Amino acid sequence: MGAALLPHPGVAGRTRPGALGSARGDVRAVADVPQQGAATAHPGGPVDVGLGPRGGVRLARDPGRITMMDVVTAVEGADPLFACAEIRQRGVSAEGAADREFARPCGIAAAMRRAELAWRRELAARTVAELAREAPAASVARVRRNYARLASAA
Repeated sequence: MGAALLPHPGVAGRTRPGALGSARGDVRAVADVPQQGAATAHPGGPVDVGLGPRGGVRLARDPGRITMMDVVTAVEGADPLFACAEIRQRGVSAEGAADREFARPCGIAAAMRRAELAWRRELAARTVAELAREAPAASVARVRRNYARLASAA
């Protein structure tokens, strides 16, 4: 198992320090992530969620085995970030076009896919442990103090 259980600060207004936001395992409130960035705990994911007054969030694996891409996938999902709407095949610009013109992705879709693959490769090459090593000592100390305070209040 990874790092110690971090108390969950509660949802919307931190109503009960240490309480878990919901039974389905939302972890977005830990870092005040907006609703649209809703990470959920799931088997094999980067976090485990504990329920109850002493519940919280902990890394599910060693931080050296959790990549930034694992975290992005947990928050955003695995779907591609760019969804081509194929506007070239609709409307007046598509009138009279032969089907073979659309046999390959358009230049925009191809460029976006290459960029996303490069971005995903870069994130997959960096681990949470590396990020922790690079974090300013003052930031690490502040976060530990804040979570310790929440744990003692629960």
